[in-house]
Amino acid sequence: MLSLLNNTNFFSQYGLLIVLIVALVVLMLISFNRRKKEDTYRNDLEQKIVPGAMVKTYYGLYGKVLKVTETTDGKIVLIETGEDKKVSYQSVHIRAIYALDEKQNVTLDENGNPINPNEKTESEKKFEELEKQLKENEEKNKAEQPTENNNTAETKKENSTAKSGEKKVSKTKKSTKTSSTKAE
Repeated sequence: MLSLLNNTNFFSQYGLLIVLIVALVVLMLISFNRRKKEDTYRNDLEQKIVPGAMVKTYYGLYGKVLKVTETTDGKIVLIETGEDKKVSYQSVHIRAIYALDEKQNVTLDENGNPINPNEKTESEKKFEELEKQLKENEEKNKAEQPTENNNTAETKKENSTAKSGEKKVSKTKKSTKTSSTKAE
């Protein structure tokens, strides 16, 4: 065998064949991996195709799934397309659906540039700042109110003890007056 590998005649005869076989095996592995990924994607997509889902087909049809029916040929999907009075219905095989429709409407500013829906306008930012300030002020007021209530409760206690003390003083004065009148 070593003599075959050392022989340059062997590589000149079979070298091209070996390279072609290795390339064929690599292409088969790549194709197998791609097919496996595609199958998992299709299975996940078929699980997500339920009534109410927005879908798009390979031939450019966008619509809402109304019903999924199991047949001997596979699953058939009834799709509603159009808007308002221009509604139409289309029955397609589930394999004709390309993906879920996740598009969003685009809002344009006064210059015709698209506005990012996640990006907030200046007025929205100012409004949020004002709301934040109001919440902070309310929290400060709430935090101060219990201390004021405690202070008012303490002052009420002090006032009530002071009043009771005055009553005691006035009672003692009355008793001293009565005792002094008795002494006379």
